[in-house]
Amino acid sequence: MARRKPIFVKIVPEQKTAYSTSCQICNLYDAIFECNMCKKITCLKHTITTKLGGRYCHECVNDNTKFIYIQAIMNADRKAVLPGKLMQKILTCISLEWTRKKKVEPIFC
Repeated sequence: MARRKPIFVKIVPEQKTAYSTSCQICNLYDAIFECNMCKKITCLKHTITTKLGGRYCHECVNDNTKFIYIQAIMNADRKAVLPGKLMQKILTCISLEWTRKKKVEPIFC
């Protein structure tokens, strides 16, 4: 009886990730935030927060493909806030609302 040739099979063990409260970027500090793009848990030191509450990690901000989208969101936050405040101040000055001590309610018939 002839002996068969062996068949080599490469067995790759599964990468198990442990659930912890440490930052997934530096592994030093306790993580309290989650990145909106890559869903990594990050600490306060490695998190960038926008005005409307969007949180992004340093890896996403430094990545050129993801930074384009983050920058567009940050620019949209700025545009939404500034014209609204300026328009409200202009309307207040035109209506002379600042000269009145109390707000005047319109009378409906």
